[in-house]
Amino acid sequence: MIQKRYVLVILAVLLLSSCADLSPTYYYHPALLNNDVAYLPKPLSTDSSKTAKYISVGVVSGIEPDVFDHYTYGTLNLSMAHTFKHLNIAYGAYGFSGTYGTTQFGDTIRNGFNSKNFYGYGGRVSINAFKHYGIADIRFIGLEAHYSHESGSYANFRNTFYGAQSYYIDKSTDLLTVGATTEVSWHGADDTNIQYGFRGFAGTTLGNHNLYNSRSDYSYWSSSSEHINFSASFYFQHHQLFAIVENGGSEHTSLRIGYRF
Repeated sequence: MIQKRYVLVILAVLLLSSCADLSPTYYYHPALLNNDVAYLPKPLSTDSSKTAKYISVGVVSGIEPDVFDHYTYGTLNLSMAHTFKHLNIAYGAYGFSGTYGTTQFGDTIRNGFNSKNFYGYGGRVSINAFKHYGIADIRFIGLEAHYSHESGSYANFRNTFYGAQSYYIDKSTDLLTVGATTEVSWHGADDTNIQYGFRGFAGTTLGNHNLYNSRSDYSYWSSSSEHINFSASFYFQHHQLFAIVENGGSEHTSLRIGYRF
């Protein structure tokens, strides 16, 4: 009988300790990880002006596929582009502001985490070689770099809870994404001021973006911290007005509208 009691006590202790380890685990990435890449438009080789400026506003929305968090932010973008004989160069700056929220475990859990704001700025540069065929410029290979700096309450939250029990976090606020592109752009058969473009991007955000807890030697890998990310872009221009639709990493979609001058 005494032995049975000891066995029951041991089982109860093991059960309680195992239940204590079942507390939720929380994961937080930088707001723009895998969604900082954006298309930079450029003049076609058939345009009368081989230099152009572009200004646009946009909205980006997406989810983190592993943790079901969601984010939405707006952008203001300004860029300049030059087209040479077989080379395009574009560069620009942008600002962004938005919110990062959670749907996992309910919006009022996670130490009061419901929705946090983020904002910041960044820069982009793109260069590619092309060959002209008929009404199209085949921009067969290109290189791009995209930089962003994040501020706001979401960045402060990640910094505060880095090391808290059950929190795995990437504290990064400066991201640099580099990659290669391929693209085809063309104008309408009857109107060279109506233009289209498809671009594919494959690249990586430099640095280690696994999720860490300073109390643990364990790091968490998620699809948002994968080493290669992809995006696809569609560009449409009607005289001076243009629109860009993009879809890519972290299950994000963006829409921009703007003016070329």
